[in-house]
Amino acid sequence: MRILFVCTGNTCRSPMAEALMEQMGKEKGFKNLSVDSAGIFAVPDAPISQNAKEVLEKYFSIKNFSHLAKPVTKELLQKADLVVTATEDHRRLLVQKFGCGEKTVSFPVDISDPYGGFLETYKDSAAAIKQGLESLIEEGKIHD
Repeated sequence: MRILFVCTGNTCRSPMAEALMEQMGKEKGFKNLSVDSAGIFAVPDAPISQNAKEVLEKYFSIKNFSHLAKPVTKELLQKADLVVTATEDHRRLLVQKFGCGEKTVSFPVDISDPYGGFLETYKDSAAAIKQGLESLIEEGKIHD
């Protein structure tokens, strides 16, 4: 299964979702999981937010996660089996612009954008992402 996570800038929420999904997939023994992320308004090659990286390391033991932002493209969307957006607004925008509604879902609860916030704000967003991923797995939308 190929999953593409999408947020606004691809420096906070979607890379955290990518890293957390990779970790959860390994823990659950998923063998055929491919995870990527992109942003609707991403600046190409922007680095992951320092606070996002720190949250992944400090609270989820995800070390050395390297990521450079990339914009959403039609090709990325076509390659994905499932597209998961940070918010319902992101989902609507993608469907409107690219017509990919049949395979695009948002997290069960909109993930607030921690960009520019304190470490605790990033931690809250990451916790919401992890909970959302667990829900999507339970619902069978994410599977091996």
